[in-house]
Amino acid sequence: MFKYLYRAVCLFAVVFYSCNTADSRRKTSQAGEGIEQYALFISAVDTTNVKSVSTATAQYRKLFFSARKDSCDAAFMLFEGCWQFHAQRLTRLVRQDTALYARLVALDEYGTQVEATGALKQFNDQLQENGYRVVLINDVLTVERNWNFAVARFSRFVTAEMTEYMNQKSRENAERYRQRIMIKPAPEKMIDGLVWREKFNERYTGTLLRNTIKEEQRVLLSELIINRTDAAWFSAACNWLEKQYAGTATHKIIAPYYRAIQQHNTQMAEALLDRYYKQGYITAARL
Repeated sequence: MFKYLYRAVCLFAVVFYSCNTADSRRKTSQAGEGIEQYALFISAVDTTNVKSVSTATAQYRKLFFSARKDSCDAAFMLFEGCWQFHAQRLTRLVRQDTALYARLVALDEYGTQVEATGALKQFNDQLQENGYRVVLINDVLTVERNWNFAVARFSRFVTAEMTEYMNQKSRENAERYRQRIMIKPAPEKMIDGLVWREKFNERYTGTLLRNTIKEEQRVLLSELIINRTDAAWFSAACNWLEKQYAGTATHKIIAPYYRAIQQHNTQMAEALLDRYYKQGYITAARL
């Protein structure tokens, strides 16, 4: 959990040096103390107890109820890291007994979610109360974060840009799952999400989310390219990009690759992937 405290110190420095008047420095120093306190709190939470997420949420409200919104953003980034850490730990837990936890994604003969009972229901209820749910991603059990949880509990505190990000994540959650099973997004939605991230970083040049957004772009762009094996889907995505977002950075990356695919020019397609990987646009040179 030390990485969370380290992130807090970095964020505190960003906030502290953003102002130069005496009054601003005093207020910013107070905000920084709140962030530092929250970082220490986060670093000490019980990582084996899912209820720690609700505890961290309550502490956030206590420390940042009337704080500046940029401070609230920085503190939310700390919470988000903790929230994600718990999701990874819970994912390892459910994969240790897939026969048991698969019941949380089971459907009856009518395609309706099967109700959990007993201890399993109690576990599932605790997950939901702390912003999680068990889902199937590529037939593998995974504990996914429900971004509606973050929107409901944090949007009143944070900046407009952070709220916009939360709402985008919430929409994408809703679009990518059907009955707790991850589905391939509509090609248009995939492109919309990529370009939204590009434009987000253009609009909010100093956002704390910049690196998060860039990494999500890399993952989504890689997923788009992987889905070239579904020719109809990939063509629909590239055509939507051409129609709606010509001239964007995303279009400039995908358009030449799509042409190479259409021309069956494997050598050119692979050379483009090599270049994109070296430029940091995708997660691997061979997708």
